[in-house]
Amino acid sequence: MKSETSTWAILAIIFAFLFPILGLIFGIVAYMQIKKNPKLGGRSLAIAAIIIGVILNIIIPIVVIGILLFYYGAFTPKSYLPEICEISDDVVCEEWNVKTNGIAHLTLGNYYANDLTKGNLRIEQDYCIPRNFDIPSYGDITLTCTVGGGIRGKTFRKPIEMVYEVDGLEAKNYGRIITVYR
Repeated sequence: MKSETSTWAILAIIFAFLFPILGLIFGIVAYMQIKKNPKLGGRSLAIAAIIIGVILNIIIPIVVIGILLFYYGAFTPKSYLPEICEISDDVVCEEWNVKTNGIAHLTLGNYYANDLTKGNLRIEQDYCIPRNFDIPSYGDITLTCTVGGGIRGKTFRKPIEMVYEVDGLEAKNYGRIITVYR
């Protein structure tokens, strides 16, 4: 006949819910103590504390990591896809987006020391408007392009070609745009 319940077993079951790592440790200590002294009770409490401690020590970090990933947006398609809009080192996409209705807006910045004139930009085969645009040195321009519709969140990936003049000489740059439909 068992006369008393192990204090370690009681502490183990309490701490299994409050501080699972301590509940696990106390449960192991209680189980070992009960195994050595069969007159002590609380074997089922010790086993329950060990099981609860193991489960909570696995679940709590997974839940915390999941919450952090959701909070910082790691489960959105946009986060898996680097958004890229590149033309050249001197003509930079400052802002861009592509709507599901097939309209793209690009703001281009001229980081070239000279004005760019008679510019035309194509995404794949479609020209953007305005055409024959000018961008002053260190200025910018916003263009609107018709690129074909898509589904929100799906990938939009197209080549870009820009033809313009600098000091009367024609220049041509090729780049790309990778983003998601919004």
